[in-house]
Amino acid sequence: MPRIVAHVSEWRALRASARAAGPLGFVPTMGALHPGHASLFAAARARGDQVLASVFVNPTQFDDRSDFERYPRTWERDCALMDAAGVDWVFAPSFAEMYPQGTHYTVAEDDFSRQLCGAHRPGHFTGVLTVVLKLLQIADADRAYFGEKDFQQLELIRGMASAFFLRAEIVGCPIVREPDGLAMSSRNARLTPEDRRRAPRFAAILAQAATPAAARAVLARCAWARFDSSTMSRGNILFCLSGSIACYKACGAISQLTKAGVTVQTVATPAALRFVGAATLEGLSGRPVFTDLWQTGRALDHIELARAADLALVCPATAHTINRLGSGLADDPVGALFLAWELGEKPWWIAPAMNARMWTHPATRAAIERLRSWNVRILDPAEGPHACGEEGPGRLAEPEAIAAAVLQELERRR
Repeated sequence: MPRIVAHVSEWRALRASARAAGPLGFVPTMGALHPGHASLFAAARARGDQVLASVFVNPTQFDDRSDFERYPRTWERDCALMDAAGVDWVFAPSFAEMYPQGTHYTVAEDDFSRQLCGAHRPGHFTGVLTVVLKLLQIADADRAYFGEKDFQQLELIRGMASAFFLRAEIVGCPIVREPDGLAMSSRNARLTPEDRRRAPRFAAILAQAATPAAARAVLARCAWARFDSSTMSRGNILFCLSGSIACYKACGAISQLTKAGVTVQTVATPAALRFVGAATLEGLSGRPVFTDLWQTGRALDHIELARAADLALVCPATAHTINRLGSGLADDPVGALFLAWELGEKPWWIAPAMNARMWTHPATRAAIERLRSWNVRILDPAEGPHACGEEGPGRLAEPEAIAAAVLQELERRR
């Protein structure tokens, strides 16, 4: 039976005494072990390593608390599997042992971690990288073994190890599959019988499809809601916020679009940041907010953002912003993006938010007509009470209506 270690100090004492016995291979896990994990232990053994495993269900990588609470814990079965696989030590710390200062210090990657799976799970890979860095520092291993099933995770860990000059070699190991082709995962135990029957089709479709587009088309026809056309759209939008109390309302649209699978790059004017913070926008979208047109070394960012996006939406668009766009002014992030945009080639939309008098003012009406002549779409505002106490047209449309219109346009352009 492997020796169970619960404290960092205890492991460090053992590591010092075991160093002379040969190289150490480390396999970090969250428990609920299966033959895929056993293959990692075997890979370490095959290279002549002593084997240290860790079992720690890391709460900081779960974006849903209930998901963390439901994650399977099978300690006795895990110990039996590790014993049979020849694991020498098991590091099984508490949360307090791993996070003695709480979660104030984190490790974040600001590019690849926000794509693919990361685009739909804000903060997930920050939690993963933070705990893996801690574990690699504690283990002080010669090699660390990870499954290729979690490809994005593996690549991010490799990048982190290189960036921080970690001494452990990061070793990727092949996916282990069930007889029907489903990749082995601790989460498979939570599938319903019907979902378990369907799940192997995913890998089969990807393997058989000639192109990614063909695979998406087949998945869209499947009876799984998560593979419908909206969640597979992979659309990219610029969501530009100008200064209005309606910024709070606009956050609802950002949340809905992100949950629907759209990659949302937020852009905020200085006035917008008075109503909603950059951290809030980053938390909703999972991407850094673009706020500074004049940041040193990033003078061309607005051009790259305009090239990459499929659609731009100014929401909320105040009377001030509409008049500035209609005049072609480019001295804030939204205006600069507007002048870098391919009007007529890609949609630029505006969702107005202002009181009734501003909405009906001749200057605003003239600016709107000028923008429409440049192929800018003005979304219809709502009517009703305003924050100033007046009633009438000019209210920001409801987040559900805005998100639905964007999703429909992205689908139409696929």
